[in-house]
Amino acid sequence: RVRVASQVPNVTGDSGFRGLQVCLNISINMVAAERCNPLSRCCGRSAGKLAINAGYACNHAIQDVYLDGVLTAAVLFSSKQPLLLFTRTYIPYASGLLTGGVQLCFILDEGSA
Repeated sequence: RVRVASQVPNVTGDSGFRGLQVCLNISINMVAAERCNPLSRCCGRSAGKLAINAGYACNHAIQDVYLDGVLTAAVLFSSKQPLLLFTRTYIPYASGLLTGGVQLCFILDEGSA
């Protein structure tokens, strides 16, 4: 599950990039997690990437991606589909998602906000 936690205008990130800071809370749907077959290779795996549908205009509009306040993730824009790919997230299944989730924040440039 992904939900918007906050939107703060006029934030300057670590790189000097300025814009709207958007923070998302990311957690697991507990009903779906309970139904996951423990013998499956997918159950319990960490989330190394997060993909979000976005328009092509979002290419290069996002900088300074933070995971739980730490500048850590990178963002790529898929040229084949309108997707923003947040990579290097490494969200552990048990400690990161089952314990209430994590917060992913990024700076969206002022022209795109």
